[in-house]
Amino acid sequence: MSLKSAMCPGCGAQIRFESMASLVVVCESCRFASYRRDLDLEKIGKVGEIAPIDSPIELRMRGVLGGRRFSVKGLVQLDHGRGPWNEWSIEFDDGTRAWLAEAQGQYLVTREQRSGELPTYEQLKAGERIDLGAAGEWVIAERGTGRVVALAGELAADIRPGQTVRYADLGGPDDGFGTLDFGEGSVVRTVYLGRRHGLAELGLEGGGKQDRAVRIQAMRVSCPKCAGAIELFDASQAKHVGCPYCGALLAREHQIWKVLEVGELMKSARGPSIGMRGSLDGQQYLVLARLERSIRAEGQRWPWDEWLLRREDGEYRWLVCSDGHWSFVEPVSAFHVKPRGSNLQYKGELFRHFSGGTARVDRVVGELYWEVRLGDEVECADHIAPPRMLSVERTSEETTLSLARYRQPEEVQRMFGLEKMPRKATSRGMIEPNPVRGQLSRFWKTALLMSGLILLSLVLAGAMRRSGEVLRAELPLEAEGAFVSDEFGLSGWRSKVSIGISAPGMEKGHFRAEGQLVEQVSGTVHPFAIQTQGTPLIEGAEELGGSAVKLGSLPAGRYRMKLALHSSLSAPQGRVFIVVNRESNNPGFAFAMILILLAIPVLLSIFGAVFEGQRWQMSDHAS
Repeated sequence: MSLKSAMCPGCGAQIRFESMASLVVVCESCRFASYRRDLDLEKIGKVGEIAPIDSPIELRMRGVLGGRRFSVKGLVQLDHGRGPWNEWSIEFDDGTRAWLAEAQGQYLVTREQRSGELPTYEQLKAGERIDLGAAGEWVIAERGTGRVVALAGELAADIRPGQTVRYADLGGPDDGFGTLDFGEGSVVRTVYLGRRHGLAELGLEGGGKQDRAVRIQAMRVSCPKCAGAIELFDASQAKHVGCPYCGALLAREHQIWKVLEVGELMKSARGPSIGMRGSLDGQQYLVLARLERSIRAEGQRWPWDEWLLRREDGEYRWLVCSDGHWSFVEPVSAFHVKPRGSNLQYKGELFRHFSGGTARVDRVVGELYWEVRLGDEVECADHIAPPRMLSVERTSEETTLSLARYRQPEEVQRMFGLEKMPRKATSRGMIEPNPVRGQLSRFWKTALLMSGLILLSLVLAGAMRRSGEVLRAELPLEAEGAFVSDEFGLSGWRSKVSIGISAPGMEKGHFRAEGQLVEQVSGTVHPFAIQTQGTPLIEGAEELGGSAVKLGSLPAGRYRMKLALHSSLSAPQGRVFIVVNRESNNPGFAFAMILILLAIPVLLSIFGAVFEGQRWQMSDHAS
């Protein structure tokens, strides 16, 4: 027999259990938590106040996930020292239970799973992969310790106020998420596996929250150091705040803001201001904070700026500017990242190691959803596949991976409607797109295709027409003789023609010929004249003087030659020999065109190689 209702051991109010699987219940009247036994309740402690984390989820809310209806039964609020988070106990209509956790706008649904022997808490390292048997291989994303700070409703697990729990968060396939629960010891107590979901996938009912973006609560606080009015745009999530007037870093303790430390004032930047709203790729974003971070290499400090953005659904993104180069940054799961020597492979794409070191927080302005201190350091490594970059940040307890995509300053300006253009680059960027890299293959393909067509046309033209003699004639030499040849043809597309004449006296300049080649169909006339001396063209007539003329490319057709002969000899005699030759193609022009065509991609290749050389001069691998 199970207890369905009982008197609260703390205040005597009646408590009714909505679920027979519940083990812990929190009295709504006195906020005492009790453990349910078969016939009574055992008081286990006073529950602290629930931190005001804005959430679309409420106790007793109904929802539908994957076609299965569920209800929200209880809440556990934990804090790992960097701020609290909520984990909701949900029960499906078939009686099975699961956990629904909220983390930076993500909704993580996990269920208890069976597994074999697993490493101890001390043996786990962030970034390592572990085998979960039938569930396959998963990656350790974070190892940490949390403290139970508040409870509400009914819970199906024995969880006590103030209890400290050890955990390891996992990343898995298909947006998989999991948690290894160690309780307060070193051995895994329970394995929970599931995946990430969007808010819309939860199908929440009640309050209309599933139909709108997560609320953003604004408020104004006074800096305890300089009394400056600081506007908070996401007050329920803000853990630390950087004062824009004096550089003080503030932390909230029981709704009172206190000064942690004072740093240097943040210099103005040509970029978005705190509180600005912008739109990118169909999503709306709110600017919450700006951090200045740096890395030191070879005795030189290399700074960059990061803007924290909150999306309408509550997820966070980053806008980064390094030396005038802008990028938009999103988190990625470590499961999809595999080491390849010093490089990384992400979803099949290779990212080459570019640089690494220790990144330091130098200045902060605005509100952050985690706790930060000036001077905080983390080991980082950047791997590039322009225009994208995969960044890894590691501590002893956590590995965080993010994917950055290059953005032009014009995109940032349009995103926030800035009056002035954001800061532009003054050097080559780490993931700045190579202006020719994406088009180089297309230029090479085009050049090679066009060159092939030119060569093919030369071959076909040679096959379609033969060079050689197309007309041979001889006639008596008379003082003013006239000649009309028989009809002859030129086939193919166009032909180069040479006309040679040999006659007595030509070498002494005593002879001149004027003529025309007339196309018989169109009537087109191609005139020519021969007067200069030259080498005899006709075999067997070496004793005669000779000269020739070449005509440009003539179209195909049927032709006749009209020729008028003029001699200055007093008694002309002998015969005149006439030869018309079609010359073979001169490939020089075609090869010149091919060289020009190939020169374009060659020059672009050289430019692209120089561009990459300049990029990698800024890396850890520069020679």
